[in-house]
Amino acid sequence: MTLGLRLGLIGLTACAMARSGRAQPASPQTITYRTSSGGPLTLDYYQASGNGLHPAVILIHGGGSSQNDEEVYLARVLASAGYAAFSINYRLVEDVERAVRFVRQEARVFEIDAAHLALLGRGAGGTMAGLAALKPDAAVQAVIAIAAVSDLRGGESAVKDPDGIRALEEASVVMHLRANAPPFLLIHGDSDKTVDLSQSTHLQTALHSAGVACDLIIIRGGGHSMEDWFSLPHLRGWEHEMVNWLNELMEHTGRPSGVLRRDPA
Repeated sequence: MTLGLRLGLIGLTACAMARSGRAQPASPQTITYRTSSGGPLTLDYYQASGNGLHPAVILIHGGGSSQNDEEVYLARVLASAGYAAFSINYRLVEDVERAVRFVRQEARVFEIDAAHLALLGRGAGGTMAGLAALKPDAAVQAVIAIAAVSDLRGGESAVKDPDGIRALEEASVVMHLRANAPPFLLIHGDSDKTVDLSQSTHLQTALHSAGVACDLIIIRGGGHSMEDWFSLPHLRGWEHEMVNWLNELMEHTGRPSGVLRRDPA
């Protein structure tokens, strides 16, 4: 069963919940957070469940041109646990920084606690999350990177000119570490053929050496696509682990609903 079909079933469940009077996640609102010569950049806002001010997570999609089912799933899981989720379209790391400023500036509108904001990215989005969070003036309290590249310098053998080498270094998360960086959570499959697990273990080692907290969740048998994880036997409950990790940092107690059932072993 594809992730898209699974999400469709969750939607049907939400409709049933609505008929029964139980709370269900609202459909996202699409909002423009930046306008430039290249056109508007938008985010999808998933309202957090529950009352009061909520911690927030900005989600950064992978290497495709736009969000997909995996980001929708993550946003819904987080929103169900009481996190305001913002899934952004972007081009460059500067767009991610602008999205952070926008969400913080509109904290009262979104009913969020601007002092508890995390970045979550998958694939290339995980690299962007790390780069944005390691800026000296970054105002985020946690980073989650799923199957992300942390060090591009391995490509130096094909790059001879100094400018090209510097560009690879500039795009490598491991080259921007600082002692007061926010904590990182890395999630990676040990059978990923697109981005090797060593990209995460290397980053974890480097962060620890810099005095930065970093945890690693390894998906045994997991490839690069999150969608494939759900067909694995004995898949660990990484979504609950992820939310629990965030809860500890964000002084939050939310628990996720809508976590996809695992295929039987």
